[in-house]
Amino acid sequence: MIQMSPEIAQAAKVMRDYFPSLFMRLNTAQYRALEDMYTLTPDGRLPDLVSVEFANGVGKSHLMIIVMVGVTMGPEYLGVADYPPCAVAYWTNLKAKRDAGKLSLRLVCTADDMKAGGSVYELLKAVFPWAKPVSKDNNDVFRQIDIPHPSLPGVKNSFAVKTFDQKEDKHSGSTCDLVLINENLPENLTGETLARTRGGGNIVQFATILDYSSQLDELENGERFIMRRTKGHIYENCIGSQVTDEMAAEVFEEIGVMLGKDSKGGYKTGGVLQKSKIDAMIEGWARSCPHQLKARKTGKPISSGGKIHETFSDVVHVKPGAYLKKIPALYPVVQIVDPHPARPDASIWGVVLPTNRLHIFREWPTVEGFGFYEQIKEKRFTVSQKCDIWKKIEADEGFADQVVARVGDPNRFKEPNADSEGQLSDLYADHGFDFDLSVCDSLEFGFEKVNEYLYYDQMLYRFHPEDPASQARLTFSESCRNVGRAMKNFSRKVSRDRTAPVSSVVDEKFGCFAGCVRYFVVWHADNPFNTLSMARAAKSDDDRIREGRIPNRFRQAESSINLHGRQLAGVR
Repeated sequence: MIQMSPEIAQAAKVMRDYFPSLFMRLNTAQYRALEDMYTLTPDGRLPDLVSVEFANGVGKSHLMIIVMVGVTMGPEYLGVADYPPCAVAYWTNLKAKRDAGKLSLRLVCTADDMKAGGSVYELLKAVFPWAKPVSKDNNDVFRQIDIPHPSLPGVKNSFAVKTFDQKEDKHSGSTCDLVLINENLPENLTGETLARTRGGGNIVQFATILDYSSQLDELENGERFIMRRTKGHIYENCIGSQVTDEMAAEVFEEIGVMLGKDSKGGYKTGGVLQKSKIDAMIEGWARSCPHQLKARKTGKPISSGGKIHETFSDVVHVKPGAYLKKIPALYPVVQIVDPHPARPDASIWGVVLPTNRLHIFREWPTVEGFGFYEQIKEKRFTVSQKCDIWKKIEADEGFADQVVARVGDPNRFKEPNADSEGQLSDLYADHGFDFDLSVCDSLEFGFEKVNEYLYYDQMLYRFHPEDPASQARLTFSESCRNVGRAMKNFSRKVSRDRTAPVSSVVDEKFGCFAGCVRYFVVWHADNPFNTLSMARAAKSDDDRIREGRIPNRFRQAESSINLHGRQLAGVR
């Protein structure tokens, strides 16, 4: 980590008026946001977009100015000891471009932000007075921010200023190393703004999202476009010694962040606001804009955009790969399949625990082998090929003899078979996959049941996450990325312009894997662990052979064919 040089430390004493950023520290939300901005992806690049979605009063615009300082001046003009090493390293690596005055930078904001007295203009004066707003237009908007190099006369780096009121063509231009956005970018400017970083730069947006932002969700669902979203609760900017257990529990409950206990009392936040000030702010919002209170306080949007499983959390419900990596021999496994007419069938395997909790540990197709499920454009496999693949998965991963049931979508499996008499399920049964189609298919009942299984005691989890009583009844392996995306994004249809109410109609984009989860949960409600373990004990080798499976005691160690004599190809 870079240490502030003695010369700069001495200069800082007389340059406080120019570089107050040297003496500013971060709260926990700001620190976390910088980690998201500057932690590199596995292929060594920055995320394409980071959305800093703080509550009011957490310091998002202040953080934006801090980023300006780090990029254009270098980390030595910040209190580097209190900054994430990844941010310090990135700002350090910009030195060559910074010294040459070749940084290509852009700020996008409202026109009022960059007028004298505007929020960004005033923050620049307070936090980064070395920066000089210039090039005022006919509407008194400063269209450029110049940052002179501190030690190389004549060298400067500049932020071009674009505003929300300008037409789309005014937002075109050359590629940028960095685009900073103050407040939620209008949807019509998204395309042009994203195009500015095609040369490898990145975008950071700082905004309190008062209502659901559909374009952010759509960007988050990209396969190659890397987006990170960082939340920040107003209590994270409260003086740590004044933060109570109830406040810390609310931070975790609302945004999933656990504040660290301070041995001296309270919690470690790095915050600067008095609790009494925060209480007054909250009271003011409750009176002036009660419908926006929660969003302004927690950073969570007012609307979920029609999300069906709002409780789903990556922190609580997604388990690391080591969890139940080897399924205990006595735990029954269930396969659930939702056929699709234009893509490979969506299939999951879940295990029923003795506590009647459910854990989904395997999916097919996988993201690694096929990409995101909703983006697959071809069916690829015949019924016999799919059945062979599923058998190979079960055999290779060692849970073939634990499968006690196969549950299928009772609608699609009952469709007529196009190739022969009977229904689609008969074709699968011919290959040893006899699906139970008796599961209840009421959507609303199923949604309610899944949400019931996703429920967890948030207060208990906050303080005792290891306590079984604090755990949800439904969890997922981190390897099941398609399932996780479906749970996070499955929603009812919402109008583009947000003027119409949320529809009762379900958006089927993520419906297949979400449907598998729903069938599993509803089916399990009538098939608890004790009945499944009894059924499994009663199953004979003859039963397994009739299902097209090879019992363990007859299976060769390196068998490459199944009972039908078909070669088993590699699968993902």
